[in-house]
Amino acid sequence: MSDLYPDANLHPYYIVAPPYSRFSAGIKVLHLLCDTLNRRGQRAFLLIIPDMPRGVAVVHPDFLTPRLTQDIMDAHAARKITPIVVYPEMFAGNPLHAPVVARYVMNVPGLLGGDLTYAPDELVFPYSESLAQNEAQKANVLYLPVSDTRIFHPPPPETPRSGSCYYAMKYKQRYAANFTPPEQDSLEITFVQSPEELATIFRRVEKFYCYENTATSLDAALCGCPTVSLPNEHLKTLIGSAELGTDGHAWGDTPDEIARAKATVGTMFERYQTSIRTFSAQLDSFITQTQTRAAQTPLVAPLRAPFARNYPVLCFGASFAAVVRSFLWRGEMRVLAHKGWKTLKRDGIGGVLRKLRRGTVG
Repeated sequence: MSDLYPDANLHPYYIVAPPYSRFSAGIKVLHLLCDTLNRRGQRAFLLIIPDMPRGVAVVHPDFLTPRLTQDIMDAHAARKITPIVVYPEMFAGNPLHAPVVARYVMNVPGLLGGDLTYAPDELVFPYSESLAQNEAQKANVLYLPVSDTRIFHPPPPETPRSGSCYYAMKYKQRYAANFTPPEQDSLEITFVQSPEELATIFRRVEKFYCYENTATSLDAALCGCPTVSLPNEHLKTLIGSAELGTDGHAWGDTPDEIARAKATVGTMFERYQTSIRTFSAQLDSFITQTQTRAAQTPLVAPLRAPFARNYPVLCFGASFAAVVRSFLWRGEMRVLAHKGWKTLKRDGIGGVLRKLRRGTVG
């Protein structure tokens, strides 16, 4: 019967996450966490914030990421099951008033919104040791590998390389007036390129310049392309260096650093494979800690989430503003608006509404 029915004694995970986006490593991590927990036999759901109308595509079609509804929450509450709410660092406080909170810190606290420190009763899981605020948090690192090595992998030996590319989305949003490409004819990495196109670029260029923390720098290194990080207000530390090291990664554009990155980039692929194996043990620890805490914590009152019924949606005050700001920094809202305007001109308002229901605007 265990093959037919889930374990009723498991405490469910309610993972608070924005709609899926392949352009954000943090969002991908949250959705992959939900998927991985379900594949491990746990029960995990996504609470999408900002909420979207049913039928609008907000999850990855190949991930096991069911959307959380109030009916599901009420059913768990009726059986007195204490859920585990997973908040990313960009969401402030505990708006669901959850009795058990697991805080997943994937960026510098406060950088994209949220709190600078967390309540003492929260279980804090940094994405990288570099984000941990104390020794207890360092023991809770949950480094979920987000790059797909079936796409991002080295080219055949002796493949020629030339030129460079760069990524500066948040940096350009803030300093567009004074921005100049790092090299003449350097190709900009944007949201236009698909993952497969990015991999092709990274397998043929000599350097990838980066102005902010992004999983794209790891994608480049996995393809044998050294990353050159250019420190600035948005890039003061390298997230993930404690887990993957700095092989293939230059901190600054000095000749010595670039030479070191080129000489060591070949080791990154194997290092990443090791991190995949390490993640399995880290996830076991995450499950043990959260399930134990939930088993010890009674559910006093049912949880209520502000599911929006209209579009656009409402959210958690300042937290929603932080999400919108991060979307604007990535430029996604501009891309979506452009697609929506083209669809409106082509199909009219009726066509737009039909596509919204199917989640296929564009």
